[in-house]
Amino acid sequence: MRLLREPQDQARLDNIKEGLQNSGWEGPPAVVHDGYVVAGNERVAAALALGWAEDDIPAIPLEKLFAEAGLDLHGVIAEVDYPAPGEDMFIDVIKSLPRTVLAEYEFQGDWPDL
Repeated sequence: MRLLREPQDQARLDNIKEGLQNSGWEGPPAVVHDGYVVAGNERVAAALALGWAEDDIPAIPLEKLFAEAGLDLHGVIAEVDYPAPGEDMFIDVIKSLPRTVLAEYEFQGDWPDL
């Protein structure tokens, strides 16, 4: 899993690591697309720092969220027309999801401007 955003707040990352050690993964799964973590960057970073295997990190494909919302992820990606995956592309793609999905999967934690 590749993080789109590296955690900037070490104290927050340490708190998340402590929570993972004490309670395991809580909250929604990380959202991933083509190996990139689209939502849940801090929790994934904390889990990896603790030595978790990628297969042990709860994750859901972004494509599944789009399908459940009745949207075509690949069509949206084609519309935004970025040459390579990155923050700007994912922000534009994610904006297509309904607000309820954004809230349920805590996208605002990674993308506060949504």
